[in-house]
Formats: sequence, structure tokens, C-alpha cells
Amino acid sequence: MRIAFITLLLSLSCFASVNFKAHVAINGVKDTTVDPGAPIAIEIFFSNPQTQKVYKEFHQADGKLMHLVLVKNDLSTFKKVYPYFDPASGIFRITLNTPHSDTDNLQASKALHSPGRYFFIAQVHSTEGGLFSSHFSLNASGDSTKTPIDLDPIDADMTITKYFGKEEKSSLPYYKAKLSHKTTSVCKAIANEFTLEISVLDEDTNKYLPIKDTIQILGKDAQAVWLSSTLASGHTSHHAIFSGSAANERLVFKYHDQGTLLPGVQKVWFQIKHEGRLITMPFVFEYNPEPVTGDNC
Repeated sequence: MRIAFITLLLSLSCFASVNFKAHVAINGVKDTTVDPGAPIAIEIFFSNPQTQKVYKEFHQADGKLMHLVLVKNDLSTFKKVYPYFDPASGIFRITLNTPHSDTDNLQASKALHSPGRYFFIAQVHSTEGGLFSSHFSLNASGDSTKTPIDLDPIDADMTITKYFGKEEKSSLPYYKAKLSHKTTSVCKAIANEFTLEISVLDEDTNKYLPIKDTIQILGKDAQAVWLSSTLASGHTSHHAIFSGSAANERLVFKYHDQGTLLPGVQKVWFQIKHEGRLITMPFVFEYNPEPVTGDNC
């Protein structure tokens, strides 16, 4: 059967140095409406629109050839998966909502299970074109309820403290996470530094102790995805995918924003591996950086 591909033009031309066009097939057809919970087969390839050449050579970025982020338009659902690459055809493939034995792709097993509009962000690093990001969307059939994007409360020391997960032997949440964020104007960018302090509940004392036994994700201590809330109105180009490093019982994430993220409400998802599980910790905050200039070059 010949697969019909949806053609997607690059909306972030600054990422790639040559012409790129993304082509996407959903369950082998152009229809972008799916049933929530049903298997969703996604195929993606990239070509040069001038020569029709299919790109087949990519560099790994943080251990994978492609990072594919799935987010509901109200930012209430977040998944990160890694499609498998066929070097002969140049096609990346993954099926959502089916069991995966690959521990890196456990989030693909239950990726899209409720009605609504979902945005996908596919990021690759081509050997010919550099870093490239493309975007497409799906509609999951059924009536959906929009979840408000509320800012997280800020503590007196200008940090955000949140709790995640439940411990079976205690009524208290299992994880305590404290986030601080600072920005610095640098040459043609805003340097962002997130510091995340994570503590784990000691079930014997009901006290939180610094987490110590995390497992690396794709060779990194942690990873993060940052989106401007403009995604809700379809502006999928305002995003960042980056990783973090452990230092002094903290996780430090650094990202240079060259005007990609829009001022206003933001949501960032941090991911760690602990006790054999992938833990996702979302935070919502206000971002109003200074304008990006060349003053500090």
C-alpha cells in the first residue's frame, strides 16, 4: 500500500542551514483525526524541496536521532518519545498506544488517551542541515475539557516548591521539588539557568532527604522540555529541548534563548529516572526577559 504523507513546511527556518521539508503519515493516511487510546502509527521523513532528495544521515542528540514531543493544546498532557530510524528509507517510525519493551519508549505505550487537539514537535540533527524542528497536530475524537494553565505559586525566596507522586506507606507526596530560575543577558541571547532541588520522602521519619540514586536518561542526568503557553493557540515553534547535569545535590539546566520563547506564561517539564521509573515534574511560570540584543558581544 502506498502511504500518503502530509507535507509540513518548516516554521523555524533559523534551525536549519539548508532547505528542509517534513513529511508525516498518520496510520498511513492524510487524515489527522484519530481515536484516543487506539494504536497510532506515525511515520516521518525529511526532504530537500528543491532536489526532492530524502535526508538519510543524522547525528544523535542526547542519545537519540529524533526527539518527538507530544503535548495537548492546553499543556495538560506531555509525553516524550523516540521514533526508530530506517537508514535505507530515511523514515522515522513509532506506534503510540501500544506496548513497548524499549524502556526509553515506555511513554509511547499510553501517549494519547483522551479527546482533544495534540501538537507534536519532532527535532533532529541532520549531518547536512544542522538542527531542525518540525511540527504537526492531531485531533483525538470526542468531547474534550480544556484545563486552565495556572501559574505555580512563588515562594518568598522567589522559588517554586511542588510535590509529586504518592508513597504507599504515607499520605505525603513522595517527591519534593524546589525550582529556581535566573536569566542573564548575553550576546544575542538570554542565558537561562534552572536549578532543581529534589528530595525524597523517608517513610520512617516522614522527612524529605536529598535524592541520591537517580539513573541517567540517554546519558544525561536529567532532561527538560520548555514551551510557551502560546501553544494553546497553535504557535508550536516556541519551544526548547535540553538536558541537565547533577551538581551539589542539585540538577542544573542551562538554555540560551535566542528569542525562541515568547514572553508570558511558560510550562517546563523536567524528567528524571528514579527507582526504575521515569518521573515527570511540570512547572508553570512567568517569563519576561530583557530584549535579545548584541550589546554584550
